[in-house]
Parts: sequence; structure tokens; C-alpha cells
Amino acid sequence: IGYVLFPILAMLVVPYLLIGIIGAGKTVLPVTAGAFPDLFPNAATPQWAGGIPVWLTGLVICGVVMTYVFLGGSRGAAWANTFQTIVFMVMGLVAFVFIANSLGGLTNASKVAIQINDQGEVVQPYRWDTANNQLVVNDPPKVVGRIIEGESDTAGSYSPRPLLSRQVTTVELENVNKKTGEVKTFTREYGMSTWMFLTYLFIPLSVGMFPHLFQHWLTAKSARAFKLTVFAHPLCILIVWVPCVLIGIWATGILPPLDPTKVSGVLGQMVARLVSSPILSGFLIAGILAAIMSSLDSQFLCLGTMFTNDIVIHKLGSGKLSDRQVILIARGFVVGIVTLTYLLSLVAPQNVFDLAVWCFSGFGALFPLVFAAVFWKRVTKAGAYACISAATLSWFYFFAKSGFGSELILGPGIMPVAVCFLISTAALIIVSLMTRPPSEETIKKFFPDKAS
Repeated sequence: IGYVLFPILAMLVVPYLLIGIIGAGKTVLPVTAGAFPDLFPNAATPQWAGGIPVWLTGLVICGVVMTYVFLGGSRGAAWANTFQTIVFMVMGLVAFVFIANSLGGLTNASKVAIQINDQGEVVQPYRWDTANNQLVVNDPPKVVGRIIEGESDTAGSYSPRPLLSRQVTTVELENVNKKTGEVKTFTREYGMSTWMFLTYLFIPLSVGMFPHLFQHWLTAKSARAFKLTVFAHPLCILIVWVPCVLIGIWATGILPPLDPTKVSGVLGQMVARLVSSPILSGFLIAGILAAIMSSLDSQFLCLGTMFTNDIVIHKLGSGKLSDRQVILIARGFVVGIVTLTYLLSLVAPQNVFDLAVWCFSGFGALFPLVFAAVFWKRVTKAGAYACISAATLSWFYFFAKSGFGSELILGPGIMPVAVCFLISTAALIIVSLMTRPPSEETIKKFFPDKAS
């Protein structure tokens, strides 16, 4: 099974790496815009000219992470993760506080987000005055788009806050290039249907199949080591994600409408626009990069470990290679994967969120496999193969149907991950029940009697 599972997990780790590499570049570019006009005079977005380009940020991030992973190994990466986590949690809260205060506090910031008026127009009630560094009211509200498809109430009114609505509203937005005057239109969907909300809950199951988490957790000496992690992890996720989500909501009312290829740089743009101190902006961006690198190093380590232990050593046999040879093989494989990922980041779709959804959907579809391996005594090898095959084929079908990385919603708002999960679960159960169960000796080996 390891031979079958390894290439699939490696394939899913690549978009995970892409998320960090592309996200880092998209964050740094708007913050550094204008800082190096002679070195980087050209940019795809004119107002970001002079900023550090995405390709250079990605290259530096890959080089830095590989350097400290190769020099420090697993222990060095663990210590780096500790400090990086502290930095990005503290800096994330600082960024949230500064941005919220710039918008007049939490109460007023909640009014800044994009709205829809009774005429079906998408409007921004506020704007950011860059000359005076303050939030001012748009009177009348600035029209940036219109509704194409959406449901209104009996009085003909639409939900004034479409981002928080349970009804999906399709809008056409306009973005005007200030230098050329060119008007670019594109469509977006606001709101989240009940079906979409419920089926999105399958995506967090992906955590159960992350190979780098297996590697981290299997280093523990006993289950007692997990007590603090199980308690603190949800709180840390809350501290990290809630500010980011709120800043993203506020950004819809402050920034010009962004097409899907540019939404990944929202946090960097909000920091660049609302935080006037360059030193503070630098610290805040350092916090974001710390979050990205703390994930990348774990991916690099797990890729090297999986390749050497599950493929090379398993094939050649233990003791056939020296420690130095194993390390060199692992490093060579990691360099190859990172090089491939970096090259893909230069041509891949630039929407980090969609990449993340597809990456986590693949891991989530494989979750029944690890759950059954740990808790179900009746699971068989054939059932495991069936689960892997069903998850992989169904995921790839929907991935190809989306155009290889774009958003895809099924029917009334169902996420593909839910369908992939159900297909892989059904394949696992049906094939396991149709094949010979594991021997009693095997069951006792993996499910020992608690009394003994």
C-alpha cells in the first residue's frame, strides 16, 4: 500500500507547497511596491511596480527553508516552527488590531464591507483616503458592480450584506485601471448556501491525512504528549484564522474589486494601505512569511522521509545504505520536488484559495482509509486499495472538470470533496465486507487486548 499511497500523497503535497510559495509572493509584492523602481520597474499590476516580484520571493522562501531544514534536520525545523508560530500569531493579532483601529474600531469596521442596495447595485459605502490616512464615507456610496443572479425578498430588496448571506448572489464587478482608464469586468459569487456550508465541513478532515502531521505526532513518546496539543490547537486556529477572515471581509469595502487571480494578495494590500509605518509593515509581513515557512519546512521533511523510508529503504532493505547515503537521497528528492513546485508556481493558477480547496479535498477523500485503519477491525487490504483508487479517481475527475484548479460547485452548492469522501468510504466498506477478513493474529497485533 505504501507504494500506491506515496505518489498520491506526494502529488497532493505539491499544491500544498504551491499555496505557500505563491501566497508569499502575493503578500510581499503590494507591500514593497515602489521600493525598488529601478530594479523592478515592470509589474502585471501597474500600482505594484517597483515591488519585489512574486518569482523572487518564492525563490528566496524555498532557498531559506531548504537551508535550515538541511542544516538543522527535524529537530532544527521543530525549533524553527516554535519561534515561527509565536511570531505569526503575535504579528497576526497586531495586524488585526492596527487595521481594525484604522477603520474606526470593530463596530465601525463591520460596516465597511461591500453591500448591495435596493436597486441591485454592489456598492462600497466607505473608502480609504490615502492622502490623510483615514476612512471616509462615500456619499453617495460608490457603485462597483451589479447583481446578475440572486433572490430578493417579497419587497424586492436584496440582502444588504451578501458576504454573510445564506443565499448565493452572482454579481458582475468592475475594476478601472487608474493609469489607462481600462474597465475590466468579471463575475463573483457572494454568500454561502446551506449545502455548501455543510459539505465544506468535509475539508477539515484532510488534517487526518496530512503526512507531515503523522511524522510530527509519531515522534511523541506517549499519548500524554498530545494533551496540550488537543486543547490548544483549536484556540490557536481561532487566533490565526478569525482575524484573517475579518480582514478579508473588510477588504471588500476598501480595495477595488479584485478578479480571482489577485485575491491572494488581499492581506498584503490591506497592510500596505492601512498601516503607515514601514517598520511595522515589515514586522507584520515577517509574521505572514513565518506562517508560510512553518508549513513548508514540515512538507520538505515529510517528503524526504517518505521517499527514503517507504520507497528506497523498503525496496533495498534495512542496513543496505549508510546514514549519509540516506540523507543525500532524501535531500536530492526534496530538491527535485521543490524545484518542480517552484517552476509550477510560475505558471500555475494564481488563486491560492482554490488550490488549497483542491489540495485539502484530496486529503479529505483519503480520510476514511486512516480512520478505518485505526478503528475498524474488519478492514482489509483489498478494501484499502479500493478506497485509495476510488478517492484518487473521483478527485481527479472533478479536478479535471474544474479546469485543473478552478472553483467547482455541484448542484445546489455541494463541494466535490463530499462526493469523493462518500465514494471512497463506500468502496472501502463494500470491498472489505466482500473479501476475507484479517486473521485473528493480525487483529491482535494492531488491536491488543486492553486487559493484557
